[in-house]
Amino acid sequence: MTPVVKQTSVSPTVAAIISTMRERLITGYYPSGTWLPSERDLATEFSVSRILIRAAITELEKSKLIICNAHHRPRVANISCAKRRTSKNRTKSLALWISPNPQWPGTVMVMKGIQEAAAGDWRVVLGSPVGETKADIKASEIRFLQQIYQDNDVEGLIISCMGGVESVPALKAIQSLNIPLVFIDHLPPKDIIGDYVGVNNKKSMEKAVRSLYMLGHKNIAYVSNYDEYSTVSDRVDGYKSALKHSGVNFRPELVEIDPGPSGEDQQEGCESLIERLLALPIPPTAIACVNDITAFRVISAIKKLGLRVPEDISVMGFDGVERWLPNPPFLTTSLQPFDRIGSHAMELLLERYEVESEFPSRHIILETTFQSNASTIAIPR
Repeated sequence: MTPVVKQTSVSPTVAAIISTMRERLITGYYPSGTWLPSERDLATEFSVSRILIRAAITELEKSKLIICNAHHRPRVANISCAKRRTSKNRTKSLALWISPNPQWPGTVMVMKGIQEAAAGDWRVVLGSPVGETKADIKASEIRFLQQIYQDNDVEGLIISCMGGVESVPALKAIQSLNIPLVFIDHLPPKDIIGDYVGVNNKKSMEKAVRSLYMLGHKNIAYVSNYDEYSTVSDRVDGYKSALKHSGVNFRPELVEIDPGPSGEDQQEGCESLIERLLALPIPPTAIACVNDITAFRVISAIKKLGLRVPEDISVMGFDGVERWLPNPPFLTTSLQPFDRIGSHAMELLLERYEVESEFPSRHIILETTFQSNASTIAIPR
């Protein structure tokens, strides 16, 4: 049992710091054997002086949660926690962290693929982002990972990681328990080695933008978003690559970032960026978007300005979510094989679970299917 820190002789501020850091040490947010953050970083995080941080560290050392040596940062002690393996004769728990939400059609298909590959032998503990800001979303992911670390029934994790470097300590703590970990959609954050399943985002966007060029469009805008994931950067690279291979000069003014909807106005920000694009001396005749959701917002903003899609401007997305709607698809897009992403992810996880030995991480990159629909048309050359 981990000794309890006695806090009778410390100030309330120091006691609060000790409580937070103690929870992080026990849950694995600060993984065993690693260095604690520097005094300066901790002082900045807790908005206190380094003297108070030193006082907290002194108390934590007494509890044997950290090891202090001269001329070095404190090291996290090896806190006793047996690696988990339940009997393979009973149903096991799979943790699934996925975005944007369980109702989104792509999410449903990923879950379908996972369940089919699992063959009914696993139950799913599902989590998805909570909050509007990046900080809220990252915090909700870290909370979920910390809960998984403490859940003795969880034997595997499939994650669409959104927290980036902030989630690394919690991910490392989960890996320390010998829990198989597979990333989907977004590549693993730096310092985490893990299996991955996704699509060839760069090649897919390059092919899609090239299709606009083949329709006669030479002034092609691109609307991205503020997400910091590998999928977003890869698709921007695909857009630029398509222009280069088509002999079209890249124009930075044709690249915009959609700030996303606000609670009051679902088109706030999007309408402004469309106005900026159309006000350029040489405006775009087509717009490629980072995903279908952004494309739908772009189309709504264009119509609100009194213009038509595709007669006045063509619009293209990425994902293919309209295929599950009752009406025929309107948006030209790249169809992601969401069910196959889920099934491949589960297969990779099962292989690691069954073998119970370490082997190199594997990346499965799937191709998308380009689908030309009514939101894009050819223009005179």
